[in-house]
Amino acid sequence: MAPDASSMSYGSSAGFPLLPTEVIDLIRSTLSPADLHTLVLVNKAHNMVLTPHLYADIKLLHYPSALQCIMLLDGPSEDNAFGRNLVTLVQSFSLGEDTSYPEDANYKLLASTLVLDVLRMANLKHFSCTLALPYSISLLAALLSGAVPKLQSLQLTVSDIDIPPGCDIAHLSLRVPRLRSVKLDIRDRIPPAVITLIREVLTSRAEALRTLSLFSDDEHYGPPTVYLPTAAVFSSLEELAISGRALSHPSLRPAPVRTLVVREANSANEPFSMDNNVLRLDPGAFPRLQRLFCYPRMLQAFLPEQTRYRRPIDTIGLNYVSASGSVHEDGCFGTPESHLYIPSPWRSQLQRLRFSRVGVRRLFLHVYHFPSLYGFPNPGETANCLSTLESLVVVLSDDPGIDAETYLLKLGSEVIAHIPHLHTFVLSDEPTSKEAQRHPFEHAEDLDLQRRALAQYEVWRPTLETVAFTADFHWKKTADGWLQCLGKPLNDA
Repeated sequence: MAPDASSMSYGSSAGFPLLPTEVIDLIRSTLSPADLHTLVLVNKAHNMVLTPHLYADIKLLHYPSALQCIMLLDGPSEDNAFGRNLVTLVQSFSLGEDTSYPEDANYKLLASTLVLDVLRMANLKHFSCTLALPYSISLLAALLSGAVPKLQSLQLTVSDIDIPPGCDIAHLSLRVPRLRSVKLDIRDRIPPAVITLIREVLTSRAEALRTLSLFSDDEHYGPPTVYLPTAAVFSSLEELAISGRALSHPSLRPAPVRTLVVREANSANEPFSMDNNVLRLDPGAFPRLQRLFCYPRMLQAFLPEQTRYRRPIDTIGLNYVSASGSVHEDGCFGTPESHLYIPSPWRSQLQRLRFSRVGVRRLFLHVYHFPSLYGFPNPGETANCLSTLESLVVVLSDDPGIDAETYLLKLGSEVIAHIPHLHTFVLSDEPTSKEAQRHPFEHAEDLDLQRRALAQYEVWRPTLETVAFTADFHWKKTADGWLQCLGKPLNDA
């Protein structure tokens, strides 16, 4: 049956009729950017239909392609097919930090051209640049100046010491009426005028912000409290990542935060006690908190024994590991606290899980050694403090150091067998697998060993559905037995 004429957006090219728009959209949704670029070049009709989709969502990692794309966006519209202004098609732009950037990379050209591009991105909704670039203050000013009135989320690494010539921060008129998410990584001692600008942005959007991530080196670049509003509160904030020193700030106290990442503070000032080096927190703060990512020693502040102040925390990540087994890259995370596997602190911290109002269902750990053999609670204690647990993800930074089969079976007998509702267990070697000079753990490549362990785990814990012994693949239980699957078993929390 011939397609209805109403479903045809444009005419056909000789020898290659244009497919119905619905079919093109379906095909486009399955293509990578590289394949979509190839399809755009098929003929003029496809070029006209698909080019807006090709430039709507731009993700750049590698230097050559990043510079080429940014320079292309800066080019005059008459140089493009159909005279289109490509930069106005961009709705989401992401420039990530990648180790492949060469030493002779022209960062100034990349950054200065990007500033000019942003000033013309009239339809931009989401912007992210985690690469430390020169002119980052000019970039911040361009994003907040009203040139991109549809901006909803902003993530930026700010690394300038001085305000560039021609960038009038003091008299900048803020116009970001749709901004809902702000993530700033301050990596230098920025000028007072920029501190004031950031504070004004957060003040003006305090009631509307849903996500706030703010990091600065407390000791060298000033605490994050200097950027927070003095006469406004974040009444709609649901996701927060910030230094522990800022948690008692008046603007955050009434915030209905559900996801919290507590950053490390680089000084021993309040709210950290120099005596026991633990976080001090108002007992009634963050009453709606559900997902917590922090260092182990901070748990006692969020999981108090007093019944009156218990929070509904159902997800905990210790040492900033996420659900997929990745260590958070947001800020200075990734170094496990060594005392995590010393017997007594580990046991006491696990006991804290009992003090969640709803019971902890998902626990994610980043450790040097998983403490099954280093003072893990006895089976009775494990069953008591992990009785509600459904998912356990452990990221190892060091080889277990003993026979692999002994290690995996002891994990099963000492841990898995005593968690009654466990359906997902992940043992990830991601930190070591990313290092070219490190060999994978012995158990990571031994499929026969993994199958033997799975058979025993299933006897001990029939509720298990997903198991992984490496970051490269996982096992899924099916009616026909355990099926090996590529990729990570879980999405990031």
